[in-house]
Amino acid sequence: MESGFLKALTVAFLAASLIAAFMHRLRQSTIIGYLLSGVLIGPSVLGLVGESQDVQNLAEVGVIMLMFTLGVEFSVAQLRRLKRPAALGGTIQLWGTMLATTMISWLVYRDWYKGFFAGCVLAMSSTVIVLKLLEETGGSHTPHGTAALGVSIYQDVLVVPLMLLLSAFGGDSAHPMLSLTHSLGKAAVFLGASWFASKIVAGWFLDAIARTRSKELFTISAVAVCLGIALLAQSLGLSLALGAFVAGLMVSSSIYSHKILSDILPFRDCFLSLFFISVGMLVDVRWVALHLGEVLAWGSIGLVLKLTICSVACLACGFSIRSSLLAGFCLAEVGEFSFVLLSQGLHQQTLSPDRYQLFLAVILFTLIVVPALWKPFQKFAAWTAQRPLLQEWEIQRYAAEHHVQGEKIHDHVILIGCGPFGQVVLHSVHLHGGRCMVLDLNSQTVKHLQKAGYDAIYGEAGNLKILDSLQLETAMAVVMTIPDLQGAEAMVREARLRRPDILILARARFSTQIEPLRRAGANQVIYEEMEGASQMAKALEKHLKDSCSWVGK
Repeated sequence: MESGFLKALTVAFLAASLIAAFMHRLRQSTIIGYLLSGVLIGPSVLGLVGESQDVQNLAEVGVIMLMFTLGVEFSVAQLRRLKRPAALGGTIQLWGTMLATTMISWLVYRDWYKGFFAGCVLAMSSTVIVLKLLEETGGSHTPHGTAALGVSIYQDVLVVPLMLLLSAFGGDSAHPMLSLTHSLGKAAVFLGASWFASKIVAGWFLDAIARTRSKELFTISAVAVCLGIALLAQSLGLSLALGAFVAGLMVSSSIYSHKILSDILPFRDCFLSLFFISVGMLVDVRWVALHLGEVLAWGSIGLVLKLTICSVACLACGFSIRSSLLAGFCLAEVGEFSFVLLSQGLHQQTLSPDRYQLFLAVILFTLIVVPALWKPFQKFAAWTAQRPLLQEWEIQRYAAEHHVQGEKIHDHVILIGCGPFGQVVLHSVHLHGGRCMVLDLNSQTVKHLQKAGYDAIYGEAGNLKILDSLQLETAMAVVMTIPDLQGAEAMVREARLRRPDILILARARFSTQIEPLRRAGANQVIYEEMEGASQMAKALEKHLKDSCSWVGK
């Protein structure tokens, strides 16, 4: 092995470790650290890694692993659970972005394909960054988290068809529709053969490997399946990424899918970090400095355009203004799959070097700006949603879309959120002969409750007009179980203002949420971690008293 390759790999990992750790201290995404370390050690700055072809080859393995794990993780059940934000919101966001950029390209360059290609690249968000932003702020189960994850899943599913479209329309063929038909035909043959192999060969192969009870052999076999199917796809004129995705689908329905995923994830994360480092190496800092105005202009236009379209898509799904803005900004950056599409365009020679550098710089711009401005944007979204005109519009929208005609009830419990936590409360109330009015943002939960005979309506807690439909004026208590702190605070504050005498119980997932909910007006805040720890301690104490002579002395 040449020492140059080992040097490049060592420098890349060392620089990434130091810069990513520094970004973590600044509470920024580590992906920004990977990108910046690639820029820093690349040929256009320090030149510590002059020949990056070997690192790029390993980075391509990272993309293959990413697509493979995407296929393994692909869940029809998850799509079904998030079908409204995924199907409706994702369709509006993806195709709206592509249509808008195509129109801009036609007006500026008189070239529709440039706009179509730019739309495909711009429409893809970074699933990694979306998840990190939501996890860091505890927003995975909030309304804006639901919206962002639904749209992100839709994008991930559509990346493979988009690769086929770009391959057909971006090639040298004078008949793109014929080329598209040819590509779809090859893909159909490949998918059919893969389906047959997954039913006949893959199960037998994985069973045989599992019987050896060798952990390392199972891991090697999973990687071999991934790379082998990817190479088969490439030999048929399809992309490596498509082959890796299909390989993931082949094993996703097997009993070994969770084992394979847990074994592959460390490899994927390692190679994926190399992928972002190599992207940073490809950025020509001198070119960016000479065209800085153009980069900032197109980067800002792309961010605003995508934020607007994503927010409108979430509004169309029934989310509030605040949640739609947060989900829109969360999705506004351009993600890792965009680099896959960009590499495909470069391979097909449909991109000039200047346009390639412009795309790289714009993507880098969005990946840095969105995580950096995420926290201040949350305050901006809350401020915007409180503007009088927007509040009045949202009240009218809710009254038109979600007004519920029903009998007048009294002495009932208003239950906000009917997840696992809320279902325990609902069961307890009905066990004691009480009645609940349930509000939940999951349409499937609402339909299930209504079929079971419960009083349930669909809506978001951040919309205060909904308290009229919940008949707050005759309720005896309000139980707030949603994890969204700002939505819960607003609902508690409004309920306390309208009914100073009512009992309000609220749930806190984190200790930092207790005091804000108390200040908003909650009579009691249940801190779930403390309650869980208390129950565990009581169970342990009981066991020790029964079995240990030293307890209680």
